[in-house]
Amino acid sequence: MKLEAISTKSIKEKLINLREHMSGYTDITYDFAEFLAERLKPKLSPVEFNIAIELAFYDMQNGTESLFENSLHTGLQKYPPMIYPILETDILKIAEAICPRYFFQEFKKVYEEIRK
Repeated sequence: MKLEAISTKSIKEKLINLREHMSGYTDITYDFAEFLAERLKPKLSPVEFNIAIELAFYDMQNGTESLFENSLHTGLQKYPPMIYPILETDILKIAEAICPRYFFQEFKKVYEEIRK
């Protein structure tokens, strides 16, 4: 398994402009993508990308900024609980649309292992 970190510049740009790469999804999917883009470090491995996604979900659900212990100032916080499992079903589709293929393949392995 490749665990090498890659630049997230292209990934961030694609997240911010996800509508161009994945049409027909709900606004929360696109809002989440923008929210995630703001939180990504300049370089991430597939494992770190998974962690960033999990932290983003956690913060959205709790209305907090886990890394800084601040309240979030975003419209994404505290959606009804039923929204998060629906949004989570889009994660692999989002990752496939925005990541280089080799990175996505490693990301997917980690993502699926976490959910076993």
